[in-house]
Amino acid sequence: MGKVQGDVVFDYESLKTLLPDFTIAGPDGTGFNNEKDIAKVDSNFLKDYDENGKYFQWLGQLGLFSQIYIRDGDGDIVSADQFEIVGREGEKYYAYCADLGVYAQEGAQYNMQRIEDADYIQHKNELRSIVLHGYWGVKNESQDANKPSAGSLDAFKKMLLEGEALTPEESGKLTDGMALLATQAAIWR
Repeated sequence: MGKVQGDVVFDYESLKTLLPDFTIAGPDGTGFNNEKDIAKVDSNFLKDYDENGKYFQWLGQLGLFSQIYIRDGDGDIVSADQFEIVGREGEKYYAYCADLGVYAQEGAQYNMQRIEDADYIQHKNELRSIVLHGYWGVKNESQDANKPSAGSLDAFKKMLLEGEALTPEESGKLTDGMALLATQAAIWR
């Protein structure tokens, strides 16, 4: 893909993401939860932003990741990870990988852009729907079973049940790691 060129006017104040609230066993909040097929590791990637401030560099670490893997079109085994991206003021954003064939590179200059403004993204409505209705590791704080918290495993299961993509029995077996992998795979697809 190469280096992304150009300026993008982006209102960082308006950028919001769902915030994972997932507890992993371990004194530092990292580790593996084999029952839920999900894990989190401490993995700092980048130490500084670009000097001119034009770009929002990928600064942060891997967040939650699925302990279930898939094979890509070339037969390579691929993991599904969320990224914790740290902004200039220390604010955190959470993201999925948008392109299976492009890996995050240390020191790369990534230009943040709204989906609506990106002319290289196809199927924008579908992508936005996956992001809004996918799994984010959010704790379900809703008291109403018919309206679980967006981004939670319960909301993900409800969506799949209503869309008749899963039976109630299959839904009961769905783990957090499966939901994370399914969300990532849908974005890649």
